[in-house]
Amino acid sequence: MGRVKRVLVITYYWPPVVGAGVQRVAGFCRHLPEFGYAPTVLAPEIAVPEPAEAPCPVVRVGNRFDPASWLARKPSKAAPSVTGDARSGLLEMVRLNLFIPDSRIGWRGPAVRAAAAQIERERPDLLFSSAPPYTVHLIARDLKRRFGIPWVADFRDPWLECHAYNRVWRSPPAIALNRAMELDVLRTADRVTCAIESQQALFAGKTGFGRDRIVTVHNGYEGGAWSGAAAIEPSPRFVLAHYGTVYTDGLDDSVLEAIARWVNEDPARAASFTLRMVGTVPTPVRERLRALLPPESLEISDPVPAAEVRRMLGTQQALLLLVNGGDLHRYSHPSKVFDYMVSGNPILAAGPRDHEVMGIVTRHAADRSTVAARPDEIVAALTALHDAWRAGRLPDRPRPCPEFERRTLTRRLADVFDAVLARRATSNSS
Repeated sequence: MGRVKRVLVITYYWPPVVGAGVQRVAGFCRHLPEFGYAPTVLAPEIAVPEPAEAPCPVVRVGNRFDPASWLARKPSKAAPSVTGDARSGLLEMVRLNLFIPDSRIGWRGPAVRAAAAQIERERPDLLFSSAPPYTVHLIARDLKRRFGIPWVADFRDPWLECHAYNRVWRSPPAIALNRAMELDVLRTADRVTCAIESQQALFAGKTGFGRDRIVTVHNGYEGGAWSGAAAIEPSPRFVLAHYGTVYTDGLDDSVLEAIARWVNEDPARAASFTLRMVGTVPTPVRERLRALLPPESLEISDPVPAAEVRRMLGTQQALLLLVNGGDLHRYSHPSKVFDYMVSGNPILAAGPRDHEVMGIVTRHAADRSTVAARPDEIVAALTALHDAWRAGRLPDRPRPCPEFERRTLTRRLADVFDAVLARRATSNSS
């Protein structure tokens, strides 16, 4: 290995903040030194102490102009009340139409100034920005133009087609400005990485660039966290569990109805069955489940850290993978799928059969997964899984998926970095 190269990583979400996007970037930073890259992270200030085991140095930058925080504040009791979903939708509309590309735009100026000072001190070889929020790509673009440093732009979700940014009306000027920003970022970055193949195809269609310029690097799972995992513990109940966020847009209500139909077909099932929902479950979904299922068959709890999810996955259960329909959801996938697969538990993947994540599950966990697009298929799958549980035939140990281990994926990212720097060296020598 030659000289260790420095990478300035620009991200808005970093530990102790939790979430799939945080795990992706932090995982890359944890493994990059093994492949010759020393990362330093630029992230917003936080009000809590830094984690004791940060994977790399972090430069924290304050943000005095933060529309996201203002919009998240609860209204005073004296103010006119627009409550619940209506108020949330109104604030979302304000956020997406006034603050472009997103409500983190106030961080752009302070972050560019802090990054410029960091660049003067460390002289990084490469910039790496990971979005959303897409403001981080504007910061990296500003730095590339000012200092001429090669830049890799990482998309965990697409920009214009991000499903979270399309739940409310956006004005034609707001859409046009986002489209122009997105295209400029895609064309200015030396390479683009994305988390799913459908994003690669989407960006290729917008730019005409091929796979040498736009590269898929999946989210994956942290192999070290699963090393030495014990055999799956038996469960006295038949548990169907969903971990993570449930998104209401594109969620097919017939999936929930099919689960309830299976439970209510036989009164004895309710006595031995639990639908366990761990994570962010919107109020409408909670209410719908409570209306459909007996109380003794439903367990809903708040989000827990990733380590706790992995611990819970060590108990025998069937794992529910909700794959939402609709055009926008085709460009994203539930990151939990990778931990689901490596846990060894059977997977019930409910949703459109042609979604990319269904192909991942069937290719890499075919012996323990069922893809169900129709209610009758869900009912049949639950019956088969319940019979296997009663007979003691559910899988009993974790199953590694080396292709999606984050160290392997970081090597792929490092290969992208190598290609960018090799091209720059060739260009400088000619």
